Amino acid sequence: MFFANLTLAILISRLIALLIGTVFHEYMHNYIGWLMGDSTPAYAGKLSLNPLKHIYWPGFLMFVVLGFGILGTAPINPGAMDYPRAKWAQRLDRRQRFGIAVLAGPVGNLLVAAAAALIVRALLLAAPGLMGPIENANIAKIVPSPGQIMFDIVFWNVLLFLFNLIPLGALDGRYILGMFIPPRNVYQYESFQNQYGMFILLGLIMVSFVAPQLNLLGRLIMVPAQAITYALLGV
Repeated sequence: MFFANLTLAILISRLIALLIGTVFHEYMHNYIGWLMGDSTPAYAGKLSLNPLKHIYWPGFLMFVVLGFGILGTAPINPGAMDYPRAKWAQRLDRRQRFGIAVLAGPVGNLLVAAAAALIVRALLLAAPGLMGPIENANIAKIVPSPGQIMFDIVFWNVLLFLFNLIPLGALDGRYILGMFIPPRNVYQYESFQNQYGMFILLGLIMVSFVAPQLNLLGRLIMVPAQAITYALLGV
């Protein structure tokens, strides 16, 4: 589990990885939302990579320790996307513009993971010793190695990418899937999400903690997350 056998080094490495991933995730939501015509991100000061503009600290720290929580916020408003700044978005309807702005967040995480993996590959060729573990076991429990930090940046951003694609509750996947729902079925879809979506998601999360052997969420996310991470790193 995410909270098992935690050391200070693991928490620091995880915090760095999630901080980078969350900031870029929320920035991408806000920037693409702004391109779609929504001025809310600009008014809220969200067109910035400043962590203080994006992080929801109680939920963020909860995620660092437990593996779930609300990491950040992006106040994009689909109702303000009638006049997009990007010319290519003018051919889309409002629902599609909003869906693309939402999709931009998870895609941002995948881009961070890919960029970090390229850096790891380059460092393994140029300075392999830098990627190795810290030899002193006591120090290794307190200070994360560069290799551990870089691996966590790749892994946790892949995990955020996949987790946010789940089409339940308030996760990005709900709105991404909604972009493809036929207009005649949108009301039923939103009614289902409002009534059951969050409860199903919370149920899956709780099962992963109290009954790991029935951890469907882990199978849906952890297995592909590890596979994508190793593929990006070439191991």
